[in-house]
Amino acid sequence: MRLGRLDRYPAIRRSRDRIVKTLAHAGSSIEFDTEYGFKMFLPASYVGMIIMALDGVLFHPTLVDVAAKAIRPGDIVIDGGSNVGFFTLLAGRLLQGKGRVFAFEPDPDSFELLRKNVECNGLRGVTEMAELALTNSNGSFDFSVAVDEPMLSGLLARPDIPGRVIRVRGMRLDDYLKALGQRHVDVIKLDLEGAEPEALLGMREALRSARLLVFEVNEPQLKAVGVDSLTLIRQTAEAGSFDYVAFIDERNNRICPWDQEDFLRVLQDYKFVNVLCAKRSCFPDGLL
Repeated sequence: MRLGRLDRYPAIRRSRDRIVKTLAHAGSSIEFDTEYGFKMFLPASYVGMIIMALDGVLFHPTLVDVAAKAIRPGDIVIDGGSNVGFFTLLAGRLLQGKGRVFAFEPDPDSFELLRKNVECNGLRGVTEMAELALTNSNGSFDFSVAVDEPMLSGLLARPDIPGRVIRVRGMRLDDYLKALGQRHVDVIKLDLEGAEPEALLGMREALRSARLLVFEVNEPQLKAVGVDSLTLIRQTAEAGSFDYVAFIDERNNRICPWDQEDFLRVLQDYKFVNVLCAKRSCFPDGLL
């Protein structure tokens, strides 16, 4: 079904929850047209995601702007925690047929929709998909699948969210790229529901070559594993020799230059903050 463009009508908006819940019971996926030049199939069982899509908020608009300015044809892009593939599809379109997106998603159900979305948009030629978690060691790991909100699934269990545990494969990004003979990357995006620290340790070589890293600071999950947010940001910026650090202020969708106190205030308000680490070559027009 194509529902995204119908949501402008009041009658459709009033009945959308009922329609989505009916489809969810049927185990269907729903096709959406997006304003970014690609379509997406979303799991009907994820009612919250469908309603967000109907409201036009599938992805953070500021991150879309960042990607549009940072990703260039020929780039190598890493999408860690691809879920069903929004960022992968966006990056794939921006590459204009030149370069590669490496998309990592360990959850089997999300991975199948990721594959479907890549293929139905004709982006298989620029996309390498791996059913893997990005970690700091290679092997098999427990992965907590959030039953009602799959985007909150991750290597770190959330006791406040109903879920089930499955076994998934994990790998260091540096080892994965080395096995392919890939010597550098340009843009890295991570959304791993608190598992970012381990993933970042497993990509030290990639960080040194990347001109942009975007990763989520998930304060509740980091606290649960004893990781200090400020230390993580500082060590990551140093590991990649990044020239700039910034963050997105959810209160006004603004990219803010690094200020520790301001960052902590935003983190206290929202608990989840996207951090940007960039090199001077990334934004010649001065986005940061």
